[in-house]
Amino acid sequence: MKEHYLCKYREANQLSEEVLLRQGIQFPDIHLVSDQMQKYAMLIKEDTGSPYVKIPFCTTVEADAFGAIINYGNGCCDPRISEHKFSSFEELKGIKPIDFNSGRIKQVLETIKELSAGNQVIVNVSGPLSILAMLMDSQEVFKGLIKNKTVLKEVSEIVSADIVRFANGAMENGAAIISYADPLGTKDIVGPKVFREYCGPVNSEIIQQISKNPKCGGIHVCGKLSSGLEKEGFLEFELVDRKSEQSYLECLGDAIKNNGCGRIYGHGCIEEI
Repeated sequence: MKEHYLCKYREANQLSEEVLLRQGIQFPDIHLVSDQMQKYAMLIKEDTGSPYVKIPFCTTVEADAFGAIINYGNGCCDPRISEHKFSSFEELKGIKPIDFNSGRIKQVLETIKELSAGNQVIVNVSGPLSILAMLMDSQEVFKGLIKNKTVLKEVSEIVSADIVRFANGAMENGAAIISYADPLGTKDIVGPKVFREYCGPVNSEIIQQISKNPKCGGIHVCGKLSSGLEKEGFLEFELVDRKSEQSYLECLGDAIKNNGCGRIYGHGCIEEI
């Protein structure tokens, strides 16, 4: 295993506004309304020829559910943070658990249920540090990794529990694969010391909790995160045997069929062709 993983992430496929309007799809409804999410997911699947549909289409769903103020974007721009909900760690202590029965996260879970009736669904799940950096200025979050460890631990327990609840809800609704990433929580971003003390333990615990769900088909962990986790001894990962005539996703699907449920895969990129 390589210590450093070369990220191969590609921007999500974009369809022209003309095509979307012809199908009765509008922005930003593809991020907000279940029937629009379903239509858009199927169009992307058809356009790319992927064996899977992927949901959601951005990384702000969990942060939104925790109260982040989101600009839901348009045909040119994905949803992004327009304003941080918290300005200090004292304020962050007031974070509340997610209500999965309302808001956009409910729409996402409903979409997974509907799509999984006739499709293999991949659900993108974000890790705790990336979520926290959408709730509060990322520089303050990084400072907190050093200076506010007690508060960060308390908040992380709430956030981590709801990440697992979101993944469990997705699997209960038929998700075939959980795609897990914490872009701001990788070893190359936070450094070895913080990774060993915080990002490694919290992410490995979340991943293991998700894998214990009896309905877990498989978990794919971003290669940049998995390489750090394995190098530091937190987890070991299954490798996807890449066959030249098949896409990475097709090979991942074969691995899950052959190896059985609940396995944890890494050191690759789910966006790789």
